[in-house]
Order: sequence, then C-alpha cells, then structure tokens
Amino acid sequence: MAPPQKRQREITAADIKLRTLDASSPQLLELINKRFGEQAELIRLTEQRILGELQERINNMSLEMQQLIGRVQQLEEEAAEVKSLKAKLMSMEANWESKLQVQANEAIAADLRIHGVPCMEGVNLNALFTTLHSGPACMEARP
Repeated sequence: MAPPQKRQREITAADIKLRTLDASSPQLLELINKRFGEQAELIRLTEQRILGELQERINNMSLEMQQLIGRVQQLEEEAAEVKSLKAKLMSMEANWESKLQVQANEAIAADLRIHGVPCMEGVNLNALFTTLHSGPACMEARP
C-alpha cells in the first residue's frame, strides 16, 4: 500500500503575487491582512451557522420537554382521579355489603322465628343461630 499523499491547496492568484513581492513591502502586508480578514470572516460565519443549529436543536428539545411535562401532568391527574374513583367504589362496595347483610338478616328473621330470642337491629342473625345451634344442648341432641 502506497503511503498517503499530502493534500495540497490550490494556488491562487494572491499566492502568486505573494511569491513575487518582497517580504517587507506594504503590498505584502495588505495581502496578508486581507487573507486573515477573509479567514476571520469565514470563521465568524461558521460559528454563526453552528450556533444557529445548536440553538435550533436546543429549542426543539425544550419544546419536546414541555410536551412531555404536560403529558406527565395529565397522567398524574388521571391517576389521582382513578384513585378517587377506586376509593368511591370501595366505599360503595362496603355500603352494599352492609345492606346485603341487613337484607340477609331480615330474610332469616322472616323465615324463622325462635321464641325467646329477641330480634334486634344490627345483630348478625347467622352468627347468633350458629352459636345457638352449636351450643352444648344441641351437641347432646345430635346423632
């Protein structure tokens, strides 16, 4: 493999003039200053272009971040709403279970009457009948 060749820059008319001028001449200094000015302007334009691109990217990222923040806030609000609805549903379920227990007690009380056992509000009749049924007197009567 052949060694890479150095890239040479194009020789311009200004370069030819520089070679022909004396190093101490004012024309040479003027050409050098002109060349430095051109390079400085090229650097300035490149910096502006790069800064413009970076600013555009930063603005795009900032916009995306704001959109993400909005989405997160919306999700947090929805999660809070779901928690609230869950709490309401649990409360309603407990209320329904309580009402169902009352209805069950009323159904048992309507179906069966035991003389000497008072029917009171809020008493779990299933538990009461189970206790009465499993007492010592009932144990002896069982086969």
